Amino acid sequence: MLIASSKYEENIAEYILYMWHLEDMIRACKFSIELIRPNLIEPQSKDPQVLQKIEDWYLDFMKKMRQEGIEEKGHLGELNDILIELLYLHNSLLNITKDKTYEKLFLEAQPAIKEFSSKANSSALNPVEVCLNGQYAKLLLKIQKKNISPGTEEAFAHFRKVLAYLALRYKEMKTGVYTAMSN
Repeated sequence: MLIASSKYEENIAEYILYMWHLEDMIRACKFSIELIRPNLIEPQSKDPQVLQKIEDWYLDFMKKMRQEGIEEKGHLGELNDILIELLYLHNSLLNITKDKTYEKLFLEAQPAIKEFSSKANSSALNPVEVCLNGQYAKLLLKIQKKNISPGTEEAFAHFRKVLAYLALRYKEMKTGVYTAMSN
């Protein structure tokens, strides 16, 4: 709850990755609050009132996952809605505002996006989703303490740059600060 709120305000890409990770953690804990409490809730605070708010948030989160039928796989609709907004922003930066910085970052990332998409057999995914999936794969590899080859690390770096720029523009768009002239 506390971390999610902070990430949502500061970096929407990190927020999505964090929420995807929480979905997987809740699945790994088999939706058991008894497993979630010591592993995910209690490390966040010592204050009993704060802990209760965090637990309520997790219970609500699990309820949403069940209601949307994503107990085994998939993502919450609200996260998918943000992905759609990010794809719209991506397309706007490339085709409407012709943001030169974003065009350069995306052009540099395109080979890695295509390669990752083909390896993951995910040709139906849009480029933003491919970048997010790539960053999530990196997170999982790090958690598992697996080695990442230099070539894969370079691809992840391209994904990170694209997502960081999109997150910045998304924040600007949501706060009304973004203008086409700011590129």
